[in-house]
Amino acid sequence: MRRILSRALVAAMAAPAAAFAVQACTGDDNVVTDAGLDASILDAAGDATEDVDVDAGPCAPYVVAIDAQAPDGGIECGIFQRFPCGVPSGLTLYQDCYFLLDDCQSVCPGSLYFNCHMYGDSCLDGSIQPDADPIVECATCPNGVGRRPRGLRNPGKNKAKSDSRVGAYFANAAHLEAASVHAFRILRRELEAHGAPADLREGAARAEADEIRHARATSKLARAYGAEAKHARVSPCALRSLEDIALENAVEGCVRETFGAAFAAWQAEHAQDPAIRSAMQKIARDEARHAALAWGVARWAESRLDQAARSRIATAKRRALRDLEAELDRQTHPELASRAGVPSMEAQRVLLRTLETELRLSA
Repeated sequence: MRRILSRALVAAMAAPAAAFAVQACTGDDNVVTDAGLDASILDAAGDATEDVDVDAGPCAPYVVAIDAQAPDGGIECGIFQRFPCGVPSGLTLYQDCYFLLDDCQSVCPGSLYFNCHMYGDSCLDGSIQPDADPIVECATCPNGVGRRPRGLRNPGKNKAKSDSRVGAYFANAAHLEAASVHAFRILRRELEAHGAPADLREGAARAEADEIRHARATSKLARAYGAEAKHARVSPCALRSLEDIALENAVEGCVRETFGAAFAAWQAEHAQDPAIRSAMQKIARDEARHAALAWGVARWAESRLDQAARSRIATAKRRALRDLEAELDRQTHPELASRAGVPSMEAQRVLLRTLETELRLSA
């Protein structure tokens, strides 16, 4: 696995230098505004046009802004989506108008990095306004590492003493690392329940311990840049079938965690802050091992499933890959690229394409 990740890094670094120019998310191509929203929040680039799919029907949700400018002048790394006929029924508001992470998958395009919530007047006093033309803000701040467990609750806004993007980045990363502790704990217990080999169970236990260290390390980096991470809270869930375990492992492990390992290795090479570079070197080594564990779990689980189940898992893996590709469509902010070593949009795409080829992710 480390050799494959190394080849992905080499391929990304061999791309033309112009492809790695970093920009703020304020270009005309990144922002679509809607006159129905406060211009001070959403108009980050001046003139732009409303992007509405007129053939999708009057109730189809549509994006009204991407990477919009916040009141304090910062750029929100998120997508604002309007629901002309209201959000789908049956969704759970956790607190302060935040949805459970599983529900975010129903109301946001693609997949998420950390949360989604009702925006502005769409939600008052903790409840969705029935007469509102609601908008959901889907946060897509890039974080390369972390296996998201089923039942992960949205953390809400991270507390910050400064407007540092690096602090916010590592606060979000720390939340995902803490969530990964739960993910591997759940995986270990479920592997035991289904009679998995000892090396897989032990690998999950070791990964759980790794993620505790990662959460502490990234929380320390967040505090160094004036931010404080939220606790990861996970709703308890019943024991799942082997197919359900394999489906989640395909998405969160074989696709996202493998990409996250390459992402972390890039940061370990490129972060200008020595503390960040040192932390990411340790995290990258562990994440490569976690990615290898995911593929080991996949081989074992799928060997015990029938062809129909294996086909469903392959479909879920391809969909997760396409979702991840769709998320890699925004330029990395210069502060994140330089201090934290976050790869540019093009570098992330090269990393993913190389991993897709090496590991046959789309097969």
